[in-house]
This record gives sequence, C-alpha cells and structure tokens, in this order.
Amino acid sequence: FDTCSALTAYTSDEELFSQAADALDGLLDEYNKLFDIYHSYEGITTLCDLNKSAGNGAISVNERLIDALEFGKEMHTLTDGHANIALGSVISLWHGAREYAEKHPENAYIPDTASISEALLHTDITALVIDKAAMTVEITDKQLSLALGAIAKGYIAERAAELLLDMGLESFLINLGGNVLAYEQK
Repeated sequence: FDTCSALTAYTSDEELFSQAADALDGLLDEYNKLFDIYHSYEGITTLCDLNKSAGNGAISVNERLIDALEFGKEMHTLTDGHANIALGSVISLWHGAREYAEKHPENAYIPDTASISEALLHTDITALVIDKAAMTVEITDKQLSLALGAIAKGYIAERAAELLLDMGLESFLINLGGNVLAYEQK
C-alpha cells in the first residue's frame, strides 16, 4: 500500500504475538496484491486483472476480493455516491500527471477539464456486477476502472482485527499508514 504498517499487541504469550504478526503480514501481503491496480500476480486475480477485463465478460475472483467489492458498493450506497470505488478512470489521470511531473517537473501539469469530464462518464458503480454464487465479477463498461484506495486501509484493518481476534489476541493496535484500529477486549 506504499505505506508503513505496524502492529502493537499486549499479551504475555510471545509465541502468540509472533504467530499473529506473521499471519497479519501474510494477510496484508495478500490484500496488497488483490487490490493492486498496476500489477498482476501469478495465481491470484487482482484489481489490475479485473480492470483489464472490463467489457469482456465475467472473470473468476476469490472471495476476499468479492467481499471487498461488495463493501465498496455498500459504501457507495450509504454515502449517496460520495465513496465510489469506480473512480479509477479519473484517478488514473491524476496518477499519470503525478508520474510525469516526477520525471519532468518543469513541465508538470494537471489533467484538463475535458479529460476529467470524459473519465467521469465511466464511473457508474452499477457497471460492477458481482455474482457471489459463481465467484465472478464483471465490469460492463469497458472504460470503467476500479480503485479501492478510498476504502482499502479501513477495510483491511477490520479484516486484520478479525484475524487477530480469531488467533486469541485481546488487546492490539493496528496502524496501516495512519489508518488506526484499536481493540481491547474487556
């Protein structure tokens, strides 16, 4: 996620802490790959793969990605569209401008209004079709692109807390690049 992550836990069982830290590291690595919009990884369907398949039918994805996408759609509904994981086409314009500026600071630019307006035409969350029973996802708009940055760290922190609780930790702090989740069982 291009950030530092930290786990602080309070337990008298050093082995439990070590196992939990290793399990958390594995979970974060898996989500880092699943939510990657720039790279593909062998043996796993990522957001990059899903975005590349836009307009070409449904593809198989794992349950963790489906759950995150369903959560993204739920947040879209709960926020009256203010949280939109389907803004990838707009985000990519800004990403391109940032990368160009890093290489050519003297010619830095911001995306033009026409490009942004065009990209905004391809942000309709209803173009994201999830079939949990079949474990498939389809993006029906060929120009729509998903990006989970708005929800990713908070969502993953919740999944991490579930993992740590299942492992028996009762008091911990998870920091995913400033997105902090604290838990203490009383």
